[in-house]
Amino acid sequence: MRERKPGLWLGVALTAVGLVTLIKEAVPWWMEASFLWGTAVAVIGIAFFISYTQQRRRGYLLLGWTALGIAAAIFLNSLHRTGEELAGPAFLLFLSFGFLSLHSRKPHGWWPALLGGGLFVAAILSATTSLRLLEGVATGALFFFGLALVFLYLYLIRTPENRLHWAKYAAVICLLISGLILTTDQLPALRDYFWPILLLGTGLLLILRDLLRKPTPTRQETPPSETEATRPDTW
Repeated sequence: MRERKPGLWLGVALTAVGLVTLIKEAVPWWMEASFLWGTAVAVIGIAFFISYTQQRRRGYLLLGWTALGIAAAIFLNSLHRTGEELAGPAFLLFLSFGFLSLHSRKPHGWWPALLGGGLFVAAILSATTSLRLLEGVATGALFFFGLALVFLYLYLIRTPENRLHWAKYAAVICLLISGLILTTDQLPALRDYFWPILLLGTGLLLILRDLLRKPTPTRQETPPSETEATRPDTW
């Protein structure tokens, strides 16, 4: 199958923009221009997905989801106030889908899962804040709890080649921060002890980790050969 060159997709994008501009001038004045622009961007996103099915380049998945996120933000921004408030969260949600789709194609890759999970948590948190479902310290607690789940997932997908043992410590720290945020809200007297408790817990965790680590066997040193003994030091 003939490879699609970047110039072809640039032509598709320019054609879509030109077509939208032409329709905007031709349609009745009452038609929302945002609907046309959103449709054009959505078509570009679908074109990237079609390109992925033909060439299997994972970058097209990210571009496709990003374009759909922009289209969703445009559509929501043209609605009433609630739609405008959800435009940002919708874009973050689709962008997270883009990174998670990259992770689905390479399950042991950790950075798309970290970015996708973080953006997903940010999208949910932004939506709940925009809809006034959560306020105050609850938003911060939810954010760190979501990050704890993301790091826990990274720890569960670890492999000998993909060393992600550090993720469990990040998950514990985020979970502690989430719990301490809720605790200090209910018990204001503990607010001044928040960071000392966090530092103390982290330090104790590192000490226990070092004490419980199994010692690695050391190799028996062999005396240097005559050539090595007379070899001068070099930088």
